[in-house]
Amino acid sequence: MSVTIVGAGPTGLTLACGLLMRGVEVRIVDAAPGPTTTSRAIGLQPRGAEVLRRIGALGTLPEEALAMQRMCINTDRREVLSFDVDEIFHQAGYGPLMLVSQAPIEASLRRRFAQLGGVIEWATAVVAASQDSTGTWVELSSGERLRSDWLVGCDGAHSIVRRSADIEFRGTARVERFWMADAYVNTSADHGTYSMWMHNEGVVHAFPLPSAGRQDLWRLAADAPLDRTSEPSEQEVLEFLGGAVTRRTQMTDLSFKSVQWATSFRIRQRLADRYRRGRMLIAGDAAHIHSPIGGQGMNTGIGDAENLAWKLALVSSGRASEALLDTYAAERRPVARASVAATGAATRATLSRNPLADWLRTGVLSLLAGRRFVQDRIASSVSQMSVSYRRGPLGSRRVVDRGPIPGDRVPNLRLGGGGALHDVLDGRWAVVATDADTAERYADRARTRLGQGAVVPLTPMENRIPASSEVMLVRPDGHLAVRTSRPPEVLDRWLQRMLENGTTR
Repeated sequence: MSVTIVGAGPTGLTLACGLLMRGVEVRIVDAAPGPTTTSRAIGLQPRGAEVLRRIGALGTLPEEALAMQRMCINTDRREVLSFDVDEIFHQAGYGPLMLVSQAPIEASLRRRFAQLGGVIEWATAVVAASQDSTGTWVELSSGERLRSDWLVGCDGAHSIVRRSADIEFRGTARVERFWMADAYVNTSADHGTYSMWMHNEGVVHAFPLPSAGRQDLWRLAADAPLDRTSEPSEQEVLEFLGGAVTRRTQMTDLSFKSVQWATSFRIRQRLADRYRRGRMLIAGDAAHIHSPIGGQGMNTGIGDAENLAWKLALVSSGRASEALLDTYAAERRPVARASVAATGAATRATLSRNPLADWLRTGVLSLLAGRRFVQDRIASSVSQMSVSYRRGPLGSRRVVDRGPIPGDRVPNLRLGGGGALHDVLDGRWAVVATDADTAERYADRARTRLGQGAVVPLTPMENRIPASSEVMLVRPDGHLAVRTSRPPEVLDRWLQRMLENGTTR
């Protein structure tokens, strides 16, 4: 069985790695002439880092990245809120929110893809795509007509795969236009603090960026005049940003030394009404685009890819029916819908010129957002560690005393043999039990459905399983599949329902 992936960005590469790890034949094509050296995405959330670690693609990104230390929000050049992001994330056990450009993230994924034997076909555009009951056809700009069993569009907001599959992409384009630059600057601002200024003229964002030990690389963005329709030059962007920073912020000593790149963009919010039609599927920006506030877009796409990879591999191997693929959209589309709604609301709140909105920002924002429980909720949401599939077809809404419910992410349990749960999954399922014999017995039962090399037995160092008699079956993406104290046959019945019907209810 073979899969063609269109788009060699973070989503497409994550999917390709996940499929190759499971022995699925993959071809990945991209219309671009080669890897990008610039990017709009700059935040690798803890969830995104966890996914890359599970597929062996995290590499040296933690060393290359800059951990966001603090967040500071200002209105009318006056600080109304600041809190220690790094401390909150670490106390919650999430790890850091890493500021790192999309370019090195893609480079790390490409290295892993190459290790797995993959080759990216650059400068290869998809001209047309179609499908029948047994497979898909793709016409490439090279003249080749490529046949494969499955076609996945990871090809962005203007996805040809989505259009070829006749999938609606509903949403809105906000009026606001932003000008943005990654530049080396002179400033006394703390290079570890993300700052946002909300002013009656507009908003300014200042993100610190890593640059080989230097502390003068920043991403600056500000909403720009609406009467300009043509693309601005680099010099125009820098002049506008310099003026906006002077008028709207406290960074009065800022001056530009050099620029990496400058651009403009409009905020768009769209969500596909489905993620699959027949043998064509979509993921990442092809399925959803968000406001950049919160840095959710790229990380959501990476999560899409991991979720789809293990399911598509089971279908490709013949161990699961196509019904399992319907759980991909059932689990991931609600995540994107919530992200589009949340980032859209945050964007409206920051850009509104309404006096009531200004009062809410200066009064209510500083009152509520300074509370620790609110900060914890923000960290949980932004990190994507609270993503749960318990309401999906493979989850459960059954209330238990404590511990994860099927569909929830399982905590990163420390293991008796060293390491931690999410560090050793490596694309496999895991059976977690308090003793090795029990873990092996249940794992052996699961292997009859999933394959001999697909399940690993694990024992935790500390008793984080809700009851010592319980056993947990953990999915390859770190979410709980089954939690039981019944005999191993319960795993067989659960897996049979999942593989044959795409539901466990």
